[in-house]
Amino acid sequence: MATLPKPKSLSLQAIRAESRNRDLEEKIRQENKRNTLVLILRFLTDNRYTSSYEKLAQECGMSLKEYDVCDNVFLGEVVSEFESFYEVKFGRKPKLVKKVSGKTSTLAKAESLFGGRSNALRDAGGREEKKTEYISGYAKARERREKGRQNLEKAKRQSEAIAKQQSGGTRGRAEGGDAAEAPDEGGDDFGMTISGTATGTAAPVNGHGESTSDGEESGDEFYNNFLLKPIPDMGSVELGELAAVITRDIYVKSPNVKWDDISGLGQAKQLLKEAVVFPHKFPHLFKGILSPWKGILLYGPPGTGKTMLAKAVATECRTTFFNISASSIISKWRGDSEKLVRVLFQLARYHAPSTIFFDEIDALMMARGGEGEHEASRRMKTELLMQMDGLASTQSDGKFVFVLTASNLPWELDSAMLRRLEKRIYVGLPEREARQTIIDGALREFKVEAEEGRIAGATDGYSGSDLFQLCKECAMRPLRRLLDRYYKGGESGDVKAELGPIEVEDVEEALKCCKSTGHGFKKEYEEFTKEYGS
Repeated sequence: MATLPKPKSLSLQAIRAESRNRDLEEKIRQENKRNTLVLILRFLTDNRYTSSYEKLAQECGMSLKEYDVCDNVFLGEVVSEFESFYEVKFGRKPKLVKKVSGKTSTLAKAESLFGGRSNALRDAGGREEKKTEYISGYAKARERREKGRQNLEKAKRQSEAIAKQQSGGTRGRAEGGDAAEAPDEGGDDFGMTISGTATGTAAPVNGHGESTSDGEESGDEFYNNFLLKPIPDMGSVELGELAAVITRDIYVKSPNVKWDDISGLGQAKQLLKEAVVFPHKFPHLFKGILSPWKGILLYGPPGTGKTMLAKAVATECRTTFFNISASSIISKWRGDSEKLVRVLFQLARYHAPSTIFFDEIDALMMARGGEGEHEASRRMKTELLMQMDGLASTQSDGKFVFVLTASNLPWELDSAMLRRLEKRIYVGLPEREARQTIIDGALREFKVEAEEGRIAGATDGYSGSDLFQLCKECAMRPLRRLLDRYYKGGESGDVKAELGPIEVEDVEEALKCCKSTGHGFKKEYEEFTKEYGS
């Protein structure tokens, strides 16, 4: 039997260090891009280019409500300092702009980038205005423009007053924000560093991308630095519009669900890490037959944590996350559903590494050939299967796309879809230990007089969602007693807004009215796991 060639000997520490360096370089590029966009957004706002600001903010998925420039930092000053640095270094002033002819104009190149989008829109007459409003939000911008002009004038007057106060001294530090550091006048280093602070937070964002912990970027830091790429050239105006629809389903904010927030489900979490987390950290190990899983199916009763696992993937795995539902890729227009599926995977490869999550996949991929199946539905299913089969070639180019699905009725899925979902994991009802962890977390702010373990022992067959509803019902009963005392006037004077403990009777009554919803189809899940589980 032929043996595989041994890979080069590399320690895990060296591989991880290389992965960290790669992440750090990408983080620096993202922060530089973000800083540039923030400077441009502030310049457009200060100069009342409201429509341009709205367009750019929509395309990059960022606004001045999230980030703003530091005190005494302006785009004009950055250009002036660059010109000074260039003149000192090369002995002549730089030439920043040039006059171009119509054939070589950047605008003409930009139009050709989108397959002649501008010409097509001009030829379409009335469609131009409709498309502009649809993608950029100009209609809403015009409605807010009059009100925003007053706010801009007020902000400009305030910034001018601050500039006059600080013009004679050193650059100050405003409360809650960091000022840009002035370069050393006696040194030869004319480099500039721009740092920003997220609005509403106290932690500064390092302009050099340096990590404050162990060198790895956390999920929250990933979303803080995340910039939505502009829509790529799709080849036609129609596909560009469909790409704009799919782009709205990309997570740009962290769901804020960590692995530790999910009790139990150790196998599911481990396989998801193998599919998304570890290949990014140790790419040298996941090659050939060890290439990461391309698709995973999470199935089980409702309320057991399948969607929570998807949110943890979106939070922790630092990939572009597409949250796709039936409404995302189903259209009433003939042929649009197949196009939406194709555009979805094109965007996923464009934003790679990326994760596509299909919740309730059985609603999209029921077995073909059933009674009453529509032709359009069959075409959409075929396109989805073809796109998933094409993932192997994209991975060879380093563009990894991972498909994560969830279903409560896995036996209704098409057999071809089951083959493409390489790992099929049963997410069952929580065991007693996991139930106790869920209950302790839900009632951590309350004093419970019931015997410890009483609720966990009496809730066999309850899902995680059922347990949360049960705990909520237990916690509502002390609140009801407090409100009864207030409205019935049973106490003189002011009633203290203090909730009492959760009594034994509260637990017993809650158990009577809150029943399990996850015990159905137990036999079907067992048979499916025995036949298809992996």
